[in-house]
Amino acid sequence: MDDIVRIIEERKALAAKKELTKKLLAVCKVLGQPIRSQHGGIGEQGMTFNQPDFPWRDEYWEADPGSHPVFEMFSEKARQADDHDTAATIGWIFDSLNWGKNLEVRYLADVSELKATFDGYVVYKEDTGNLLAYIPGPDTWEPLLDRLFDSAKVRHDGKKAERAAAVEEQAAKRAKGIIRNLREAWGI
Repeated sequence: MDDIVRIIEERKALAAKKELTKKLLAVCKVLGQPIRSQHGGIGEQGMTFNQPDFPWRDEYWEADPGSHPVFEMFSEKARQADDHDTAATIGWIFDSLNWGKNLEVRYLADVSELKATFDGYVVYKEDTGNLLAYIPGPDTWEPLLDRLFDSAKVRHDGKKAERAAAVEEQAAKRAKGIIRNLREAWGI
């Protein structure tokens, strides 16, 4: 039993030393795609209350329609979407099949779960900051993760420069508009 605890602590230390959480999240968010959850709320997507065969038509529903457990599935994070948008980003997913390897990284923001699989096997799993699984792969998936992380850094820095240029351009347009308004209003 002591050996198992020692191995777990060593792997936690090794994962922290290699900054795997940072690398996996960066790859997932920068190179990956958002995971979207469609939620229209009660009454949309076929959920109407006028059909008697729905499972929530029971004593909860009859007593107080708003207190039924079905309403708990609409979490606060899912409600943060814009009123006109019926989908919210609940996480990100990346797969490296285009890179010729089978590494998948998935982050679910609602439950704070970060999971990486390589060739179908879980190699890293973290849930709400607690490392649950880590299988070192110095000759398999970790070098690929390092290359992906370097690519994500380059892409992120490029996007950061584009955003800075866009902000500068917008500030210049705004300043010109203010000066034009002052000239029109005061005849300068």
